[in-house]
Amino acid sequence: MNRFVTATSIVLTLAVTAGCRSEDGATDDHLASLIRQLGDANPTNRALAASALNNFGSRAEKAVPALARLLTDPDPNVRQAAATTLGCIGSAATSAKPQLVGALADKDPSVRAMAAMALSKIGDLSVGEVDALGEMLADSHREVRIQAVEAIARAGAAAKAALPRLETALADRDMAVRVVAAEAIGGIGSDAASSVGKLSSLLADGEAFPRAAAAKSLGRIGPPARDAAPALMLSLKDEKAKVRVAAAESLWRVVGNTRETLPILIDCLGSVERRTVPGEARFDLVPDTPVRYAAAQALGEMGAAAAPAVDALKKARPEGDSAVMEAIDVALKRITAARTTRP
Repeated sequence: MNRFVTATSIVLTLAVTAGCRSEDGATDDHLASLIRQLGDANPTNRALAASALNNFGSRAEKAVPALARLLTDPDPNVRQAAATTLGCIGSAATSAKPQLVGALADKDPSVRAMAAMALSKIGDLSVGEVDALGEMLADSHREVRIQAVEAIARAGAAAKAALPRLETALADRDMAVRVVAAEAIGGIGSDAASSVGKLSSLLADGEAFPRAAAAKSLGRIGPPARDAAPALMLSLKDEKAKVRVAAAESLWRVVGNTRETLPILIDCLGSVERRTVPGEARFDLVPDTPVRYAAAQALGEMGAAAAPAVDALKKARPEGDSAVMEAIDVALKRITAARTTRP
């Protein structure tokens, strides 16, 4: 692999190699043969064997020591394949975590990214491992930063140790990094109250996706994010429906606001988006399924407080969109149940 790797090539490489396959018919003899091939003198054969082992999932636990050794192989393709497969083996590869942490400093960005992904899939990360991932948020390659943030987001309680670095990532030059950083902070919940100010600032981002992620994450923090209520109120008027629906849901979660949020959520049940017609200089208006789904879910979460939205939910039930139909049906059941049990 050329050592001068572009961010685009990393993304393409990861898209091909990161998926964990499953081959139920793979035999123990085949597994043993592949483990022996990990020691082949030819680096191509070592890489192919390491990659093929992800067919076995946790059944490849016997290969973990050899795969861990390959994380320092001279060939970057071998190191990347070894990291990928250790992630596919999952928790059974826990013994390789020290070597994967070492691979976070690999000179090849694809290896660094796959090592972060592997740690995420193995799980049960310690504060020290989260701290090592946090250092990667200063990496020059966007895919490495994204994988590091996503690994931190799955670290559970240990993720709190990375809050200062996640807050810094909210200002990352890459939109995708800002989005995943906001989502990771929201995943920490009320323990991320110290990040409310930084998330509130992200509500003014120039891109809609970071604004929506910030709004959603403030809601996940809950009442400790009450200082963000004025900024969320402003976001109810955002030009993008994905931001408005996230802000409305979060205002309910943070301060119990229904006066301003219910009209927004009801309006979002009929949200549409512009979609360019291929080969033509025009666009069509089509249902915005993610926004409609989010609005229905939020109304269901509100329970009895969303009673004024019942008629709108019934009218918005779209034939042919199973995801939104199901979300509306669940919302109606939750609202009805809450009204029935309300004192």
